Amino acid sequence: MKKLIALALAATFVVAACSSSTDDAVATYCDDLSQLKTAIASIDTLSATSTVDDVTSAKEDITSAQEAVVSSASDVEDAVTADIQTAQQTFIDSVKDVAGDSSVSDAIAGIKTAGQAYVQSVEAAISQVSCS
Repeated sequence: MKKLIALALAATFVVAACSSSTDDAVATYCDDLSQLKTAIASIDTLSATSTVDDVTSAKEDITSAQEAVVSSASDVEDAVTADIQTAQQTFIDSVKDVAGDSSVSDAIAGIKTAGQAYVQSVEAAISQVSCS
């Protein structure tokens, strides 16, 4: 009887530990998604008078946030990353249109459009995992 009670208690602790670990993983993933969304939103501050360095800096911030999402997603069963990665690639492709000495004004519309689609994919991922 004591062994049965001990086994039941051990199982309870394992389930609680797994649940806590899963909750922590989801919370981290949700935080990373939120940070990615914020980084992407910084695109809205870019304008036709922004410099190539401004665009490059925004891209680097977004890429760093994206890497955190991909990393934390690996610990979350319902994580959605494929659409986010596709949207990121579209964004990166739009930023490639801004060459060293070229004017940002030529590429800004495409960058902002790609950024809006990127935000939508992040919002879908947030909704999928029910981040609050």
